[in-house]
Amino acid sequence: MAQSNFFDYLLGMVTLNQLFLKKTRKQRKKKIFKLALNNCPQKKGFCLKIVIRSPKKPNSAKRKTVRVFIPLTKVRLSAGIIGIGHNLQK
Repeated sequence: MAQSNFFDYLLGMVTLNQLFLKKTRKQRKKKIFKLALNNCPQKKGFCLKIVIRSPKKPNSAKRKTVRVFIPLTKVRLSAGIIGIGHNLQK
């Protein structure tokens, strides 16, 4: 065996821990974000609570959000109210 081939062979070897204690990585499942709406953006829901929240650290504002219950899918979720001002009342 030539000397350069011998060193290439040594660099390519694995340790015993890598051979016998090998744990394969689990693939992450992709999150589906629109389960509550089932790809129907105009689904009917009921407003449970109106909340004004402030965002996380680098941003600063008062975000208007609503807690919504969708009876067809039986899901409660938070939704943001877009635009300037709204006519929802507590």
